[in-house]
Amino acid sequence: MIKRLAVITVLLVVVGCSNNDSESGEQNERNDSQKLEDAVLDELDERTKIQLDVWAYYEEGWEYPIEEYQSLNPDITLNVTTFTHDTYVNEYLKALVDNDVPDVMIFENNQFATFTAVDGLENLAGEPYTLNEYYNDFSRTLWDMGLSIDNEELIGLAYDSYPYVTYYRADIMEEYGFPSDPDELGTFMEDADNWLNMAGKLKEDHKWIVGWDVEILNIFDTTRGIFNQDLEFNRKDQLSQEAIRILQAVHERGLDSKMNIWDEQGLQALKNDEIVMLQLGSWGSGLLYDMVPEQAGKWRVTRLPFNQYGLGHTSIISIPSASEKKEAAADFLEYFVFEREKEGSIGPISGYLPHRNDPKTINHENEFLGGQQDQRKYEQIYDKIEEPKLTPLDEKANQIWYEMIYTGLEEDQEIEEILDSIEKKIQEQLGSEIDRLK
Repeated sequence: MIKRLAVITVLLVVVGCSNNDSESGEQNERNDSQKLEDAVLDELDERTKIQLDVWAYYEEGWEYPIEEYQSLNPDITLNVTTFTHDTYVNEYLKALVDNDVPDVMIFENNQFATFTAVDGLENLAGEPYTLNEYYNDFSRTLWDMGLSIDNEELIGLAYDSYPYVTYYRADIMEEYGFPSDPDELGTFMEDADNWLNMAGKLKEDHKWIVGWDVEILNIFDTTRGIFNQDLEFNRKDQLSQEAIRILQAVHERGLDSKMNIWDEQGLQALKNDEIVMLQLGSWGSGLLYDMVPEQAGKWRVTRLPFNQYGLGHTSIISIPSASEKKEAAADFLEYFVFEREKEGSIGPISGYLPHRNDPKTINHENEFLGGQQDQRKYEQIYDKIEEPKLTPLDEKANQIWYEMIYTGLEEDQEIEEILDSIEKKIQEQLGSEIDRLK
């Protein structure tokens, strides 16, 4: 600031001397001098602005926070760079290794797991940061999601979390004699045999409630991690056996459509009333409205089948240790997590508890969902979710999990035998890495 004032003083003296040399100058000369002064001040203001670089894995939704934050902080310019979901992890890792980092990094929870054992992210629970003052008002499970692998440091803070939910055509459920009310359907689908019978009856008229058989595993896998807190294999129990049993039934009875809504064939099936149920994050009603606005009022949302409560995804925000603008980055982080959603939002669930059950959104009626109070349903579902343990080995272990389940079924192995083989394979391939992380 002292340097800035000194520069301004020198420039004003120069301008003043110029005016004194022409005491008899015209009014337009004085105006020119004022314009010069204003231009100098504007130039200096621009030079003293802080540019805060933010990296993110998604493109949508940045316009409002950029505009609002810059209006609240006119001395800061936000520069948001986005990457594709397939490339951002490598870009982030390279930046941390090279110490060529942005000031803020935003992750999806599954990929954040890779960074929990990597140096280079600030401990947000330590000095000089002040996030500990929010600890008692923050979801414990979401707070813990941002911990390092040893649970010693808070290297990220979760802010938007989306439960994994079921969207379905209420009109078609009613037509075929199945429950159409969200609560009643959720209860009905707790029983796997009910769900399988429903899938079979609807299949007779080329209507589908599952796209690919692997989606059965996805439903169960969103409810817990492949490792527990002690980095032990976490899927050798009755719940995992049930998941594989249902997967096997779907495969043998041909109950999956072999379609998804992301390609043209699937989109046409959606438009033709053939895809009548699917699982998405709680952002799904907006997507469906964009795809099939003509079906407004016919869709509803309820919880997952088989009495499962799972996580779609969560976004996590971190500050790289090599950032030279940590103070500004910390201010942006607090705004983004604690202030940005003060007007309420539909779909995401905040980790900050005072934002839960917001009267501005909890009674929101979604016209696409037939007037259903969607945010109320999302929050009811989310309250029963237990966030999974994240580890850097999740991706490798899950690859073994999926591959060996299908191999085992093809070889007619018993389900208990499949699970034993998976545990053994994970220990063989990842045992040394697991030991290093303990």
